[in-house]
Amino acid sequence: MTSRSGRSARSGRTTTGPGRVTSTSTATRRPSRTGSASRAPWTSSPDAPRHIQADPGTWQVRAVNHTPAALSAVTVTARCYDLSGRQLGRTQTQKLTVAPSSTTPAFQVQAVAGSALHLVRLELRDNRKQLISENTYWRYATPADMRALTRMPRTRLTVSFDASSVATVTNRGSVVAPLVRLALRDGKGNRVLPATYDDNYFWLLPDESRKVAFTWPKRLGRPRGLTVTAEAYNS
Repeated sequence: MTSRSGRSARSGRTTTGPGRVTSTSTATRRPSRTGSASRAPWTSSPDAPRHIQADPGTWQVRAVNHTPAALSAVTVTARCYDLSGRQLGRTQTQKLTVAPSSTTPAFQVQAVAGSALHLVRLELRDNRKQLISENTYWRYATPADMRALTRMPRTRLTVSFDASSVATVTNRGSVVAPLVRLALRDGKGNRVLPATYDDNYFWLLPDESRKVAFTWPKRLGRPRGLTVTAEAYNS
């Protein structure tokens, strides 16, 4: 099984500058244990001190704690979704404790039937059910399975941008919005560069929203007519 992952870095940051996009969690292609190529996640930044991740070769899920304090009584959850946002198979969940500066294995994400190309959504929550880390992978058996993306119905995204420079992006369609890409723009429609986003290139389920904070150099001030645009692969 091969995987790719749309960027959904709840803890990561994406910096945009002229002609380039870089990420703290940009991954390199490597052979998986199944012998097929896989891309490591773009979703939960490996620089985040506490995060959830899976090995795309084995689908072993691990909770990672790069802090000096134990991560106690956390819950790891995995759900799979088809491209319409319908859950496939059962929800997998496990409670565990992660020692300081260590990782703890949870479960392996089970194979599911019903969609050759599907999403694997991982979550790590504390004992108050507050989200610590989220990670979304896309999983498929053969490269031909990726053609399902080109056959997806179109979706519609809405964006609001408040005075604190936080955008709220919502998928208003009836299907998944893959690889949602944001851009900070001035009143003339030009991109504001350089700018830093705390999330980008993520996936949204139908009716799901995400908040993304933006920063840019103080020397630019606050450009007139500042707004945020959002595009998905199928929007």
